[in-house]
Amino acid sequence: MKFLVLGISAGLALAGAAPAGAQTLLVAWQACTGEGAVSRVQQINGCSNVIGSGLEAPKPRAVAFFNRAVLYQSQGAISQALADYDEAVRLDPSQGQSFAGRASAYFEQADYVRAGADYEQALRLSPDAPNGWAGRAAVRLAQGRGADAMADYDKAVALAPQSADMLDRRGAAYARGGDDARALADFDHALRIKADDAPALTGRGGVLARRGDADGALKAFDAAVRSEPDLGSALSGRGWARRATGDVAGSAADYAQVATLTPRDAQAQFNHGFSLSLAGDLDGAVAAYSAAVVRDPQDAGAYNNRGDALASRGDLKAAVADFDRALELRPGYALALANRGRARLQLGEFQDAAADFGELVKRDPADLTARLSLAIAYGGRGANAQAVAEADQAVQRAPGSAQALNIRCWARGLSGEGLDQALADCDRSVALKADAPEVYDARGFVRLRRGELDLALADYATALRLRPQLASARFGQGLAEVRLGRAAQGRTDMAAATATEPKIAADFARYGLTP
Repeated sequence: MKFLVLGISAGLALAGAAPAGAQTLLVAWQACTGEGAVSRVQQINGCSNVIGSGLEAPKPRAVAFFNRAVLYQSQGAISQALADYDEAVRLDPSQGQSFAGRASAYFEQADYVRAGADYEQALRLSPDAPNGWAGRAAVRLAQGRGADAMADYDKAVALAPQSADMLDRRGAAYARGGDDARALADFDHALRIKADDAPALTGRGGVLARRGDADGALKAFDAAVRSEPDLGSALSGRGWARRATGDVAGSAADYAQVATLTPRDAQAQFNHGFSLSLAGDLDGAVAAYSAAVVRDPQDAGAYNNRGDALASRGDLKAAVADFDRALELRPGYALALANRGRARLQLGEFQDAAADFGELVKRDPADLTARLSLAIAYGGRGANAQAVAEADQAVQRAPGSAQALNIRCWARGLSGEGLDQALADCDRSVALKADAPEVYDARGFVRLRRGELDLALADYATALRLRPQLASARFGQGLAEVRLGRAAQGRTDMAAATATEPKIAADFARYGLTP
C-alpha cells in the first residue's frame, strides 16, 4: 500500500512549532513519510515521534498514524495496525485511503463484514480510486459473491486500464474461479504493460500448472523469481514446478526460502515440511508442520502430515494424537483414517485399527489396501475367520495381486485350517513377487505349522537374506532349528528376534508354536 504523504511544508505549517522544535519535527516527518534511504524501523520511529510531538493539527498526525499502521501491517502486527488506522480515521475521516487501509487489515483477519463496510466508506469518499474497488472485490470473492466481485474488478480495471496491478488482481480472481482463458488474457495484458511483472508471471505459471504444463509453469515462475526474488508465491510455484519436473533438490530449496521469507504463512511452512519429508528429514518435517499448525490450528492436512512424519520416525503415540486431531477437524478424512489405522497396527491396537480400516472399506469396498489392512487387524486380534474372509474378498477383487494372495496365505496359516490352500496362495505369491521378503516369511510360517521344517528353514533363510531384521522370520527360523535338534543355534536366533520384537515369542505361542 502506498503511503498517504502530505507535503513537508504543509505538515510544518500545520504544526505551528517553534523553529528548534520545527527542525526536530521535520526530521521525524521525513522519516515517517519515507524520504531518503530509511529502514522500516526508522520510519516507524519517525511516525511515533510525530505522533508524540504534541502536534495539535489533526491532518499530519492522521498521516503519521496511517503510515505507521501500514508499516505495522507489513510486519504482521495487525492489532497494532488496526489501532493506528482507527486513530487515522478519527483524526481525519475525510481520507478514503485510511478506511481502505483499515479494511485491508480486517481482511487479513478474515473479518469480511468490517472489511466490506470500510471499503464501502472508502468508495464513498474516493469513488475513482481503483484500489478501493479491487479491495471490495477481494472481500466479495472471499464471501462467495463471485459475480459481484468480478463487477468490482471490472470497475477497477476500467478506472486504471494501464495498471498491471489491477489486471493482476482480476486475473487472479478469474484463475480462482477456473476461467483460465480470461485469467491468461489479463496476465498477458499486464505483461505487455510491464514485461517483468512478477505477479502476472506467477499467475500465468499457476494457470499452466493447473493445466498440467509443468515445463511452461516452471518457465513462468522462474521469470517471476528473477524479477522479484523474494516473492513467496512465485517461489512456492517454482518449488512445485521443480518437483514436477524432477528437480527435487531445487524444489526443497525454494520451499525452504519461502518458509524463511514468510514465517507467518501456514502454507509456506506446510510446503517446507512436505519437501523435508520427501528428503527423509523427519525431524525437520515435524518442526515445519508444527510451525504450520501454530499458524493455522484448523488445518487438518498439517496435523495429518505431521502425524505421518512422527509415525515414520517411530513416535506412534504422538502420531495417533495428530491423526485424532485431523479427524476432529475434518470428520471422515480418509487419509488420516488410513494413517491412524497403520499406526494402530504398529502399536498392536488391533481392535481400533480394525475400526479405522472397517470404516474405509464401508465407504469404498474396492479399496484393496484398506481391506487387506483390515484382514491384518483381524488376524492380530485373533479373529482368524474374519481375517480369512477379508483376504478372500481382496483376492476375488484382485486375483493377480501378490500382496492379497500373501495375506490370505498368512491369514489361513494363522487359523491353522486350509493349510494346503494357504500353501497354494503362498506359492502363487512367491511366483508373482520373488523379491519380497514377506512372501517367504508367510510361506515359512505355513510350512512350520505343517511340520515341513527343512522347507520352512529355506523360506526363512530367503526372507532374512532379503530383510535381515525381519523378526518373525528370525524367530521362525530359530523354532525350526530347535525342532531339528540345533538347539544352540535356534535359541540364538530366537533371542535375536526377541531383542528386535519383544512380543514375538508370545505371538508364535498363540498358535502353538513353541520350542
